[in-house]
Amino acid sequence: MESFNFDERRKCCKFSLSHRLQQQEEKFKATGGKLESYKLEDIFTASNGNFDIQQKHINGIGDYVISSGVQNLGIIGKTDVEAKIFPSNTITVDMFGNVYYRDFPYKMVTHARVFSLSFKNKQVSSRAALFISSCMQFLNQKFSYSDMASWEKIKKQGIAIYLPTKNNQIDFDYMEERIRVLEEERIRVLEEERIRVLESYLKVSGLTDCNLAKEEEKILHSIQHGNIKFKEFKLEDILNWQPQKEIDPLKIKELTVIGKNKYPFYGQATISNGIISYECLKSEVLNNTLSLPTILIHSNNQNCVYLETPFYLKDGHGATSVLQNKNLNELNAQFLISCIKKVIIARFSYDEKATKIALKNTYIQLPVSDNNQIDYAFMETYIRAIEKKVIKNVIDWKDAVIAKTKEFVKQ
Repeated sequence: MESFNFDERRKCCKFSLSHRLQQQEEKFKATGGKLESYKLEDIFTASNGNFDIQQKHINGIGDYVISSGVQNLGIIGKTDVEAKIFPSNTITVDMFGNVYYRDFPYKMVTHARVFSLSFKNKQVSSRAALFISSCMQFLNQKFSYSDMASWEKIKKQGIAIYLPTKNNQIDFDYMEERIRVLEEERIRVLEEERIRVLESYLKVSGLTDCNLAKEEEKILHSIQHGNIKFKEFKLEDILNWQPQKEIDPLKIKELTVIGKNKYPFYGQATISNGIISYECLKSEVLNNTLSLPTILIHSNNQNCVYLETPFYLKDGHGATSVLQNKNLNELNAQFLISCIKKVIIARFSYDEKATKIALKNTYIQLPVSDNNQIDYAFMETYIRAIEKKVIKNVIDWKDAVIAKTKEFVKQ
């Protein structure tokens, strides 16, 4: 895959967008185009809902319901309650002056003072409508809760917007093309982002690409068809319990020293993999000083964590097991953890904790080679294959987004 400097590509993309928009602007002016002021009442007709739709009517069935506010663009859900349906290709304005273009039919509440604007020119395209709605965004600076927007106020104050005009007519073609350029540039950004995310992931994971090697395909096929031999092993026979140093969180301050290296401070929560904070503490309370591949298993919630750094451990009266193995690495550890979690989640709970004694006597199934020894190489190859399949799914999803955007732009 061709590598590139993403910051440089982004600059080029911005330059390309600016250049295209400038060319369009110059052509527009050269052919007599200019901006003219138009009152909103000359462009739109306004209407309100005919039934006060309440939250109790929102049942997920029927048409979308529009209310005031910016959350979810003012969409509060769906309802099949009988009420006036407003057509697509219209613009809604709520009492706070929030303006949104709607490309779908909808119903509206009445208690939140939101109204719908239909174009007097029935030929306005969706792109031109988006352009015009963008020109109306200043309304949310003009109106507020203490001075609510209404169609009557807009007409009384003669509120107007500037629109591109040619031959004394609103130039809808210019607006259409303007939005199209922005959409096409959005596709360029998506494609650049796709490459950036892919290259970043491949670099971090050490993958050269996301195509499966023959050995990886063979292993996935063998797993799928049950052709891999598994054998039961007691955890204490495959993992070594390490001595650990625990810290009372209330003593963090007195243990803190000045230094460059901060290491994770682990508790037993599942959020952030149990990391409470990053600290620089006295060396006598530091675990895993050699940065060996390590697995942590928390007794209370059976959470399993893999790490390759020194770390601090919250006082839990030995509630966390610190496990190592000379064959352990990032890949086979993920396989081991999945096998361990499958068993301990079913066996243990908060009331029946995964203590060190209980864990040592827990059996898990692992793949073995022809001589009945744990097949660590198989585990590594399998996890690498799964990584590639995951990133391939990300690529396919991103490609689908780009393809859908391209399809929309062609419309």
